[in-house]
Amino acid sequence: VGWLGVARLLAISADPRARAAGLVVYAAVPLPYAAVAAGRSSVLVAYALVPWALHFARRLSGLGGAIAGDPVLRRNDVVEHPSASMRVSLIARLTLLVAIAFAFSPAASLVVVVALLVVALGGVVGGGDLRASGLMAAAVVVSVVGAVLLNLPWSLQYVSGDGWSRIVGLAGGGSVGLDVWEILRFGVGPSALGGLIIGTYVPLIVVAFVARRWRYVWAIRAILLAAIFLALASAASTSSGPIDLPEVGVLLVPVAVSLALGATLLVASFSVDVRGGRFGLRQPITLLGLLAISSAVLPVVSVAVDGSWDQPSASIVEQLDELLAEPSSAGDYRVLVIGDPDLVPGAEISYSDGVAYSVTSNGSFDIGSTWYSPSALEERTMGDVLDALSRRTTTRVGRLLAPFGVRYVVIPRFDRVRSTAEAPLPVADGLVSSFAEQLDFTSVYSPSSLTVFENTQWIPLTAVLGAEAVANSAEGGAGALVRSDVGGAQPILEGVSAWRERTQQISGGVVHLGVPFDERWTLRVDGESVDGRGSFGSVMSFDASAGGTVSLDYSTPITRYLWIVVHIGLWIVVFVGVLQPVRRRRGRAENVDSPVILLSSAENDS
Repeated sequence: VGWLGVARLLAISADPRARAAGLVVYAAVPLPYAAVAAGRSSVLVAYALVPWALHFARRLSGLGGAIAGDPVLRRNDVVEHPSASMRVSLIARLTLLVAIAFAFSPAASLVVVVALLVVALGGVVGGGDLRASGLMAAAVVVSVVGAVLLNLPWSLQYVSGDGWSRIVGLAGGGSVGLDVWEILRFGVGPSALGGLIIGTYVPLIVVAFVARRWRYVWAIRAILLAAIFLALASAASTSSGPIDLPEVGVLLVPVAVSLALGATLLVASFSVDVRGGRFGLRQPITLLGLLAISSAVLPVVSVAVDGSWDQPSASIVEQLDELLAEPSSAGDYRVLVIGDPDLVPGAEISYSDGVAYSVTSNGSFDIGSTWYSPSALEERTMGDVLDALSRRTTTRVGRLLAPFGVRYVVIPRFDRVRSTAEAPLPVADGLVSSFAEQLDFTSVYSPSSLTVFENTQWIPLTAVLGAEAVANSAEGGAGALVRSDVGGAQPILEGVSAWRERTQQISGGVVHLGVPFDERWTLRVDGESVDGRGSFGSVMSFDASAGGTVSLDYSTPITRYLWIVVHIGLWIVVFVGVLQPVRRRRGRAENVDSPVILLSSAENDS
């Protein structure tokens, strides 16, 4: 997808050899291969979508394409404004692209937006068409607003107090502590492919000295794009900036695009600006740049034979699925994975510097499980529990985690990509020993790459509580939990969720539900509704002492259906804009002063 997008973007040149050179450079950059090996999905999203965003913005701003040869222009840009219907279609495409990036990787969508603004600024700095730069900036504003609307209501979480941190994500991605050399060679994963890729910077530098006219303007755009994002990547790697930034791999995607532009512009300039001119410094440095392009391709060709790109034979997710996933007869449960953000699958919540955690259901790390997002109460409760653990104020952390169904705690040590057995990332001081001291945790046999503890006091997410747990559930608070033996609960209604109802026969008791109190949850006993109540101060339960056939379901609020209708309407509007029939205007580009056809004197005499 990214290769196709960059091929469309490189249509600024009418020379097929120039476009091919740029495409080869983009494919040779090791960024996507390192992302595959390291499991960095945000980098892959950015690599696929950034070229398309630049292509759509280029076309709708009027920078439609190059003219063969080297016509004399009143301005330094080749401007061919699209028709109104085509511009609407391009705006819709750009909005759709930013919305998709926002849904799958907010950090990637942020990089898309900043890259577009930098290219618009580059046009101003390079003496390009001001109207085109203004239209590109306006398109960014429209696409961002559209993306936020298309992702309502969950996009509203990004305007909260910690919204910026949620957008950029946690520091990590194997990118903290990279030096300048590693950043320049895109060394964010095991498939860095050596240092020859540095040669792709040579065409980008050389083209600024040899290019003329529209090629010079695009060279300034590409150089500014590379310079700004290299500076941002360096700041993200050292964590020295005043604000948090996305991981380095995502920030390096626009740099890869700028290198592709540099290669295309150099080949195009060689044909027009260099070849045939007086011999001087421009000829040898241009040849040097062309040689650098070919040498940079060699590493990616050499390691592409087996297609593994240095991926580990078994990932942490695969090990956890094999070790912890069990049949549902044991009851539904959760797994807490805590440790270095680089090693925690789906690391979503930062606890402290160098420590993040994620929560998954039933030991499975598929999309449906890892996209579980803890509520504010669960996040706050988890923070309090981890505070108690780090301060060693209790040896009953297992009981504090029990109401939320936390059965296993996993601390990753190495993933054979960012952290290896020979050079493991350091585990936070006291993290393993603090869990080992807890009376409710037992060590589980696991591979050397993981440390796994099982909580002997865990309560299934839906269960009939034991007698002692019932007696203390109404009291609430951490004190009641610490004093209670909450084990011995009987699992029921396995697989129930907010969108999946379950029914089962029970003999009676207090039914526990390991989610924060929500009055929309309803338990029915032989068809009669039972009101829920708070339990253990953080979750909820239902009194079903009479027993019978019980069912648990969630009443979806009408506002959710209204949001769905609004969403469908908004997406339909965007797709109509994308797919609307457009008529391509046939005509010459604006600002061309040179004639299209020159008639010789002989032809005129005839």
